[in-house]
Parts: sequence; C-alpha cells; structure tokens
Amino acid sequence: MSVLVSLATSIAGLIAPYLVEGGKKFAAKAGEAAWEKAQEIWTVIFPAVESDRKLGPATELLAADKNSKPIREVFEKALLEYLEANPDTADKLTAILGGPQRVQEIAAEQGGLIEGASQEMDESGEQRIRAIGGTVKDVKQKM
Repeated sequence: MSVLVSLATSIAGLIAPYLVEGGKKFAAKAGEAAWEKAQEIWTVIFPAVESDRKLGPATELLAADKNSKPIREVFEKALLEYLEANPDTADKLTAILGGPQRVQEIAAEQGGLIEGASQEMDESGEQRIRAIGGTVKDVKQKM
C-alpha cells in the first residue's frame, strides 16, 4: 500500500464521523483528541472539497452515508487523486498524522530463507528484512 493510499484511508476514517450538511461543514465539537485531529485535517482539505470536481461530490456522498464502504472507497479514491496532484497538501496531511506510515517487512524471495528474525518498532520508520536467494538467520531489529 502506497503512503498516499494509506493517508487517504486514514483521513476518511478520521473525518467521516464529523461531516455535516452534505460535506460542506464540519461538526462543532471541541475537547476530544480525535475531533481536534480531524478538524485540523479538515482545515487543510476543505479548500479542495470546495474546488475539486471529484473530491467535493465524494465528500457530499460520504457525509450522507458515513458507514457505506463503497462510498468511502469513492471518497478515498477522489482524495488519493487530489493528493497525487497536490503533493504539498499530502505533505501537510502526513505531518498532521505524525509522519509516514510505519512499515515492517520480512520477505524471502527467489528461494531465500529467513530463520529466527524479529522486529520491534516504537517510533516512526521502516524496518525490512529480506533474503533474496540467500539465507538470513537470527536477525533482530528494534527501534
């Protein structure tokens, strides 16, 4: 999953509960951490909701049916397209959400073998253990 796909999915989940009036407004509620984060995201994406020919209608649909998986996917796709075309906005939203998505991967390819590998992660970042045609044994990674 690309960083922007993950970003679009996260944003949909955060803002959907607070959309009102056909996606043109955000619920007035204060003091809750999730609401505050969603409000910060909404401030960044609202100009796009008003001007983008796909994101605006997709947001209206999401506001009308917050629990519909197909509608949420339409919103995520429209947001993804917008973020791909507007990397500065994507960077702002990524910063609001605390940086890039964490990734941990253990992969054996082309006959590779991995034995006794482990990973731990407490901070943002990527950890990858890969064996391509060879053997990796007893590797431990920790952040």
